[in-house]
Amino acid sequence: MGAEGKPTTVDFSKQYVIAIIKPVTNKAVDLSVQSLTKTGDDIILRYAQAEGEKQSFTTRPFLLLVVDNAYSGNVVTQQQ
Repeated sequence: MGAEGKPTTVDFSKQYVIAIIKPVTNKAVDLSVQSLTKTGDDIILRYAQAEGEKQSFTTRPFLLLVVDNAYSGNVVTQQQ
């Protein structure tokens, strides 16, 4: 989030976004980035998922990561 809760601005001429989108669930889910590395032509995003308590509503958990175009490549995601 940006200042005062405003959405983070993404300049797609200089940046791109990696999205991890999970199925709808009624449990609390925390997605967290473990690492982002470049190996050859691959950009490897390792992330963790922790499930919490059951909720009285459903959500679709997601993680968005803004990355500089200087670190572009074939994106590979790995859940830890």
